[in-house]
Amino acid sequence: MRALFFCPGALMTTNHFNEILYTPRLILRKFGISDAPELSRLLKDKEVAATTLMLPYPIDLEKSKEMIRNYIEEQELKKVMRWTLTLKKNEQQIIGGIRLVPNQKFNSAEIGFWLGKNFWRKGYAFEAAMRVIEFGFNELEFNRLEAHAMAENKPSIMLLEKLGYQKEGYHPDLVIKWGAYKDVVTFGLLRKNYLKLSN
Repeated sequence: MRALFFCPGALMTTNHFNEILYTPRLILRKFGISDAPELSRLLKDKEVAATTLMLPYPIDLEKSKEMIRNYIEEQELKKVMRWTLTLKKNEQQIIGGIRLVPNQKFNSAEIGFWLGKNFWRKGYAFEAAMRVIEFGFNELEFNRLEAHAMAENKPSIMLLEKLGYQKEGYHPDLVIKWGAYKDVVTFGLLRKNYLKLSN
């Protein structure tokens, strides 16, 4: 007899992958091809890409357009929920990006984010991540959200801890960045713990 597996959590629809989210200062929306010039400008700063695996460097306008096309395709295939962060006071101003990579089989997702250097240390990453975490637990009903950070990326580690994530592991030489092995710290946040922190 074939085993039947019950997967809790909300059924993710196209609407979820197209959801626009709001915070007091930000609008989180889908990337569009028209964002390519601003995206290219933000990612020309080597420090932005230095502690991330997914952001390319160097980058030009054509690479930015290709990157956004890949983002759009991933969303259409329901592989990744990805938002660009824009300022409410200037919706054309992109300041960074954030994503959720769902694993429906295990009712979990991985969160990742980045900001342009001019927008560091202003609370924007915390504000955006809190909203996406809320979306993941309250609307998508995930049981668990994961995150990974290079051990040298102290600001991201501090932010994850501030968000309520618990350190779960340390992995020496786990990834290669620009020809060098990098240590990675893994974090997790359970829905039951999030609900406790929210009350």
